[in-house]
Amino acid sequence: MTLTRGSVLLCQKANFRAFLSQLTQQEVNDADTAAKVVRELCQVQSRRELDTLSAAAERYRVLIRQFNDWLNNKREMYGS
Repeated sequence: MTLTRGSVLLCQKANFRAFLSQLTQQEVNDADTAAKVVRELCQVQSRRELDTLSAAAERYRVLIRQFNDWLNNKREMYGS
């Protein structure tokens, strides 16, 4: 799966949007807003650039690692 496709799928997930909300301290309630935040955090105009710009791809991978850490911490706290 490409990074672009992965980001599209993640932006549709409520838990990823909750993570982005907490990370950015702003409301991220829908996939469009999540996509905007991902573009801002990865410093791209289009998520397609995640597959073509190595610096953007690395920023996205860091974001995903942060998300996974956030998920793991929530599971440890709440046992889910």
